[in-house]
Amino acid sequence: MHPAARIMLAFCFVLAALNAKAPVNYSIAGLGILYSFSIKSRSGFNPAKIFAKMLLFGIVILFLMHGLNFHTRALSTKGLRVVADGALRFASVFAATLWLVKGTTKEELYALMLSVRMPIAAILVVFRAIWFLPHIFKRVRDVLLAHRLRGLDSSNFFRRCLALAPALHAIFASMVLEICESSVVMVSKGIWIGGPKSSSLQLRWSCRDWIAAGAAGLVIVILLFKGTHLARG
Repeated sequence: MHPAARIMLAFCFVLAALNAKAPVNYSIAGLGILYSFSIKSRSGFNPAKIFAKMLLFGIVILFLMHGLNFHTRALSTKGLRVVADGALRFASVFAATLWLVKGTTKEELYALMLSVRMPIAAILVVFRAIWFLPHIFKRVRDVLLAHRLRGLDSSNFFRRCLALAPALHAIFASMVLEICESSVVMVSKGIWIGGPKSSSLQLRWSCRDWIAAGAAGLVIVILLFKGTHLARG
């Protein structure tokens, strides 16, 4: 599927989850979370665990800020509604983002950026950010494994942090060096030269893409018009 059609479908899903009434909205968000976590990743990077931890962390923070009254040590009914609304927003956005990350390859993302004439500098920044996170986690795992082989205790989170702290500067320094080296390689291959790229993926719109994008666009217009009409009323 064309990446642009995927983006429209993801945006349509978020709007549908936020505009529907309870309990339909929570059902939509829940099904989206289950689907995005269950599908196989095409991008070579599966951040499902990271997304789950971030989602859980955000909901806990919302609950501590709004759901629990520390003065009376009781739950706040109004605050719990705020927590439920915030959790719905988090869950729908996380589900759509995870689906896009797992379903879009780097080649498709690069071709999409070229097709919309995004500046090469911005493309490099995006791809450096995409490249950085998985590699930093891999380096951290390698360092912790090396410490375990040396007999260093890393049985809990606190001890792992103590074991990792002295190596953080070396990890980040090595990552920066790799970024500089890869940037030189990309410049030597003519990344700044204008015109079509012979080795890049050429995206084509299929009939399925047009149908999906058209249906998603129609739903988005209806939901936006509905929201504007209700706001005026």
